[in-house]
Amino acid sequence: MTIAAYADSANDSQVDREPFVTRGVQKAHLPNGLTVITKELHDKPLVATMMWYRVGSRNEEVGQTGKSHFLEHMLFKGTNRYKKGEIDQITLRNGGANNAFTWLDYTAYYFTFASDRWEAALEIEANRMRHTTFAVEEFELEKRVVQEELRIGLDGPWEALENEVWATAFREHPYHWPTVGWLQDLESATAADMKAYYDKWYHPRNAVVVLAGDFNTGEALAKIERLFGHIPAGPETRPLTTIEPPQRGEKRVVVRRKTPVERLLIGYHAPPVGHPDSYALHVAENILSTGKASRLYRRLVEKDRSVTLARATFGDHIDPSLFYIQAELKPSFRPGDVERAILEEVERLKAQAVSLAEIEKAKRQIEADLVLSNEEPLHQAILLGQYETIAIAKHLPFASRGYKYLATMVDNIWAVTGDDLARAAREYLSEDNRTIGFLTDGQGSPPGSGLMREAQPHPSMAVRARVGKSAFRSDGPRAGSHSTADDSSAAARNRRSAGQGIHLDVKRLVLPNGLTLLISEKHSVPSVVINAVVRAGSRFEPGEKAGLASLIAEVLDEGTTTRSSEQIAEAIESVGGRIGTASDYQASGVMISLLAKDFAIGLSIAADLLINPAFPGDKVELHKERRAAQIKSRLDLPRVMASDVFNELVFKGTPQHRPSIGYLETVQRLTRDDVVSFHQRYYVPNNTIVAIVGDVDAHAVTSQVEDAFANWASAAGFRAPEVMKPVRQREPVQKFVTAEKEQVNIFVGHVGVERTNPDYYALLVMDTILGSSPGFTSRIPRVLRDEQGLAYSTFSNITSSAGIDPGRFVAYIGTAPQNLERAVAGIRAEIARIVREPVSADEVQAAVDYLTGNFVFDFQTNPQIAEFLIDTEVYGLGFDYLERYPEMIRAISADDVARVARRYLDPERLTTVVVGPVDASGKTIKKE
Repeated sequence: MTIAAYADSANDSQVDREPFVTRGVQKAHLPNGLTVITKELHDKPLVATMMWYRVGSRNEEVGQTGKSHFLEHMLFKGTNRYKKGEIDQITLRNGGANNAFTWLDYTAYYFTFASDRWEAALEIEANRMRHTTFAVEEFELEKRVVQEELRIGLDGPWEALENEVWATAFREHPYHWPTVGWLQDLESATAADMKAYYDKWYHPRNAVVVLAGDFNTGEALAKIERLFGHIPAGPETRPLTTIEPPQRGEKRVVVRRKTPVERLLIGYHAPPVGHPDSYALHVAENILSTGKASRLYRRLVEKDRSVTLARATFGDHIDPSLFYIQAELKPSFRPGDVERAILEEVERLKAQAVSLAEIEKAKRQIEADLVLSNEEPLHQAILLGQYETIAIAKHLPFASRGYKYLATMVDNIWAVTGDDLARAAREYLSEDNRTIGFLTDGQGSPPGSGLMREAQPHPSMAVRARVGKSAFRSDGPRAGSHSTADDSSAAARNRRSAGQGIHLDVKRLVLPNGLTLLISEKHSVPSVVINAVVRAGSRFEPGEKAGLASLIAEVLDEGTTTRSSEQIAEAIESVGGRIGTASDYQASGVMISLLAKDFAIGLSIAADLLINPAFPGDKVELHKERRAAQIKSRLDLPRVMASDVFNELVFKGTPQHRPSIGYLETVQRLTRDDVVSFHQRYYVPNNTIVAIVGDVDAHAVTSQVEDAFANWASAAGFRAPEVMKPVRQREPVQKFVTAEKEQVNIFVGHVGVERTNPDYYALLVMDTILGSSPGFTSRIPRVLRDEQGLAYSTFSNITSSAGIDPGRFVAYIGTAPQNLERAVAGIRAEIARIVREPVSADEVQAAVDYLTGNFVFDFQTNPQIAEFLIDTEVYGLGFDYLERYPEMIRAISADDVARVARRYLDPERLTTVVVGPVDASGKTIKKE
């Protein structure tokens, strides 16, 4: 019997009523039990291929934790067909990306390729499903890499607190331990153990293939049957029977560590995916913390002014998990006071009827998020695969199991009533059902009457990844390459199709007041983005007013002369839209994403924010207080600390040396007059670019924009001030900063180049060879991580920070303190090697293949395209850049790479910054 006989697709008469993400989805089964989910999307020349296995940390046993995650790493280390590194080489040569992630309930692997070469992904997945090798030497090497990943988690304050709260809340269920596992279990693991675990779980009957993108379903199904159909179904696995017993009283846990900012996390036991009460809790999650109009924001951030962050999270899982609320405190507030405020808001949710308007706003936010978060084929594949994997409970109606859960979820969300919401809150958000955790460096115990457990951070703690936030490997998408065809064929495909299928019709117009308008219609998704950018960031602020530009951006949406802060938030959030205001070194502005039908609302607010901000004095002070706390919070992030210190040294004497967020002393001195003055000078139409991308009509949009900005007067004779630019240092510099952390975070480099530098494209190729191809195909990650096992994350680049002014050339590695000298020497050696030794023609060709083939991935979403339009305007790239870019990259030779390496890299005059357990001389500080 063929695969086609098992296909089941949505009834055509129902398609129009389905959510965007499930429209056109088909499901099939192979006789050996393999499930196949396909969704054709022909608006982008891309295909995302995913392989999901129904095994995660919930399937592990005491003493064997972390196996699912460790196994994920090993599937990149070689098979009987692909040697170590070849999977990455295949991906690289074909201009794609690959990666994997492990979570509580599953492990997933993905590839993204242009649509003329995606089938290589299926061949790899079919082979490594049963033919992964577990060479002892590779196993031990990768164990060191995972240990470094553990240390990253140990150095993260939220990870430390989350681990202890989950471990305290769950006594018996495997959700007790983090996905990465406990360090002692990792240290004792063997290659034989891992092979046995692989043999138990990695089989067709326990797997789901998901395809989303530009392919033909019939041809894809035939290919899948040919590659996977002969693989035996594999053993039946015993379902998990461990049930967490009801919690009979509040629990408390304290994590003590050196920190400038205290944190609080409250977790409540909550039902599994698809439970009738889960929909009400998703609505409650949005009411409590989605947007500035949410209850926790208004209470804790605006009214009490006690926190910089307050957020509720409720994720879908196979088994009952946690609904949790977290808060990051301002330094002058006590955890007990913030706890009481949060619990008051929870009690209000139970005791007082929630208005119909507030409930419906939350429902629209959930519904709109399914569109706004899933423009990319990969994101759709992730969503479909996740629910096909977890929505398996018997309490779910058959029509809501697997990916079809998504087709019924919106209806179930809209069916939630005020009574349902109150009942679910009373049932689950109760005192006896909660665990409260504090992270503090104080000596006194936070108040509370429940069971208090003291949790000292120790080497067994590990990061607990969160889906949608940090479930992906933090060193970014992997790239790889080699091909089932020979290299010349791969290169030929790149010549044919780099940029193929990417076509942007761009309308450019300069309004009478000088505002530049860029519009691109894109009708594949019913959404639109408005990105309005003022060309003024921290680059133009005086040194004594560092942080001013970003403070202005933060206060932009806190009220105008026509709308209050609350009205702005309600207008956007009530239609499920998103609004963000931000500033960096070069620019400031506002971005609004919403459904296309609500475009007029978004445009009206974007114009109002730019033209008529009121900058209320109390809001300015509120954000100054938050900013001061955020500056202190950065001291908990060693990689951020190291980056800041590096910039201070490399860009000394120029505006780039300071962080856009400013310094504590400069922010505290800022006044509302400073804010108004900067806005009046730089927020003018002839210094502004507005990019609009999405499901709109360009002609109609032009008229609407002209009306919206008609009364914004041009600034006569406006000229941007001259800014001092950095020059490369003339001698080596070293600085060691002491921080009580598990890793040393190392930055090495010097001043880089401007974006308009004619050698930019040769430097892109150099970056790809030296340290910027995702995965372990470039030299620094391959040598320092994949061959020596020194790090989980390491990279280098010079082009990514190139802007109006020269950016920075930087190489980074985070490693254990005992590896400090070896890591620094390794980075310096690779920098020197690319300067002094010729790169090979093969390396250049692989980099060219990757850069030209991967170009298409920069144009998947409305925000990506809007950013491209703005960059095109700022740097004068020209709207024919899409056609010219591939040829500019293909023109780069090995001699060009050698020339730019010699010209722009200086291995004898590098700045080296180390932050971690070291003293001022660089000597490692041993733990007591």
